[in-house]
Amino acid sequence: MKHYIYLSILLLAIFSCSNEKKEKECKVISVFDLKAEKFQPKSVRVLCLETSDSCLLGEQVKILQNNNADIYVGDLGTSKTIFRFNNKGKFINKIGCKGQGPKEYPMFHDFIVYNDTISIISKKGTKSNIYSYTNKGKFVSNLEVGVGSYTMARLEDKYLLNTSYNPSSYSHRLYTFNLKGEKCSAFLSYPEKMFNMSIYDSNFSNTGTAILYRQLFDKYVYEYRNNQLKKKYEFDFGKYAVPKSFFEGGLMQGYKALQKNGFGDVHACFESSKYAVFCLVVHPEEKSPSIFEYLVLNKTTNQLKRYSFAKADNYLGTLVGLNHNNELVFKVNAADVLDNIEKFKKFPIANAEKLQHLKAEDNLVLFYYQLD
Repeated sequence: MKHYIYLSILLLAIFSCSNEKKEKECKVISVFDLKAEKFQPKSVRVLCLETSDSCLLGEQVKILQNNNADIYVGDLGTSKTIFRFNNKGKFINKIGCKGQGPKEYPMFHDFIVYNDTISIISKKGTKSNIYSYTNKGKFVSNLEVGVGSYTMARLEDKYLLNTSYNPSSYSHRLYTFNLKGEKCSAFLSYPEKMFNMSIYDSNFSNTGTAILYRQLFDKYVYEYRNNQLKKKYEFDFGKYAVPKSFFEGGLMQGYKALQKNGFGDVHACFESSKYAVFCLVVHPEEKSPSIFEYLVLNKTTNQLKRYSFAKADNYLGTLVGLNHNNELVFKVNAADVLDNIEKFKKFPIANAEKLQHLKAEDNLVLFYYQLD
């Protein structure tokens, strides 16, 4: 009998240690404990997207590159369509069309690429429709789901949809649906006291084996894997942390408090097998310029580097990805490249000749910065 008791105690201790380890899997990053370094990439290459009457891009775009192959640019503001380019920047074809027809979408809020299928989400009230096409632009399906969402992701046979801080209509922030449009699970329940904030925010990043999820005013980055959502990274912004009381007061009251005290936020996150990269934006006290912080975590060595830019000096553009070659990918408007050409020339750009004939009115430029 004693042996059974000892065995039970031993098993309990093992499982307790296992649970403690799981709880500690969330890595805490103290942003300002890190000394900012000078950004010095190993090498750089540029890719200028073709400019023609067939593929003129607006200012508000989302960029996805599928396994370092074709590049998909969703024009969310002007044409409301997706432009497909090859990995040399040459335009291939358009995908999708805004309209009222059976194969068209009334609104274009977000899109994803899953293998050779491109899906667009169109939100209407408390429901959304997911319109899917082949990469050649052929219509495949129109799926209705019972959540109104501005953004989405897909991992295997599940769609992830975010409700954008809408506690009056939903009990949770995040829902999953199967490919038939049936609700499967819900994560991150809303607190009792919270006001509505309908925010368009690019929440998801697909690592290939998992989905990273983040949202404005939340200090955590979560990981969705195996139908479970776990906290993976926690950011300590010190005095610029968003207080819990922000969500408990009224909308205007909360925003005024943030503007007065300042706050920090996670704006983008990406992972490869070796690195995790984060774009943070710190909004200091009233009338002070914003600061862009880029953190690069080497997951193999656990080494963390910080690169800091004042808003006026952030010529790098917008961080849009981290590919499987461990290259940081930034998009920069052609006019901004020309305005900062002397700064870019200081980088070891392998194909700098690509910029010689660049014009201000050309489509955007992608910069690939090699981390190792």
